[in-house]
Amino acid sequence: MKKFVRILCLTLVAVMLCATLASCGKVSGAYKAELDIGLAKTSTTYEFGSFGKVTVTMEGEVLGQSKTRTYEGKYEIIENDDDTMDIKFSFEDENDDTKSVEGTYDFEIDKENDTIKIGLVTYKKVD
Repeated sequence: MKKFVRILCLTLVAVMLCATLASCGKVSGAYKAELDIGLAKTSTTYEFGSFGKVTVTMEGEVLGQSKTRTYEGKYEIIENDDDTMDIKFSFEDENDDTKSVEGTYDFEIDKENDTIKIGLVTYKKVD
């Protein structure tokens, strides 16, 4: 009987842990926004991974010259009391603390249209 209770308890703990981890990441996959103003084109892609990891890729092209930058960091979705959400990003540079960046932005998820909104910019799912 003790063995059965122990297995049952461990199973319940595992289920609760999985549910907790799944609820932390309300967003997953890659989302992209593009801007084309003639001579300049830019795009930003957020790729949300597991355990709060995010990769941001920024691409830009001006007069045929292109540049790509990629940043890896962490994110956290914060649910506010007024049923709105914020998203908090933190990007750290292991070699230079002065280059570490952290910020919190308004955040919305539109599952019907496969989009998210960070601040004022809407990103479309690209998976």
